[in-house]
Amino acid sequence: MLSLEDAKVLISAYKYIDRRCELVNEFIYKHATNYGPDPEIYSTYDVINSIVDLMDRRVKLSKLKQIIDETVSGMKLVDRQILLIKMKYRVNVKNMQEILKLSSERTTFRRMDNAITNFCNRLNSSKYVNVIEEIMQKEKWLPKSQPILAQPIAVSV
Repeated sequence: MLSLEDAKVLISAYKYIDRRCELVNEFIYKHATNYGPDPEIYSTYDVINSIVDLMDRRVKLSKLKQIIDETVSGMKLVDRQILLIKMKYRVNVKNMQEILKLSSERTTFRRMDNAITNFCNRLNSSKYVNVIEEIMQKEKWLPKSQPILAQPIAVSV
């Protein structure tokens, strides 16, 4: 299950997924063309496996972006507007309030919290929740929140 923090990470990271895919593409090209002529350092087999792993990573990142797009596009208009403004343009609350013509920052925060909660719920109820969790675990730049374990409370007398 994804937490609200995970949903916030995905919303924040959305804008950077395309750039990350471009960087992986550049690395694939450089790795394929510059692995060196010395077979003792890199075997062709190792280079090919490395390139296949990188291509798989790029595909998974593209899939993550597609899942986010599909999830947001299926949401109510109010939630969709807030999330798109947040994901694509990284607008702060004051500017979002002006763009959406909302009465106060508190209303804007409340609508943003509702949109993120709905986004998280939709992701958790989708068939892609395991795919998202797997990607978030493998991609170190997408920190996956850790479950909070119950700690015993020390009571002083």
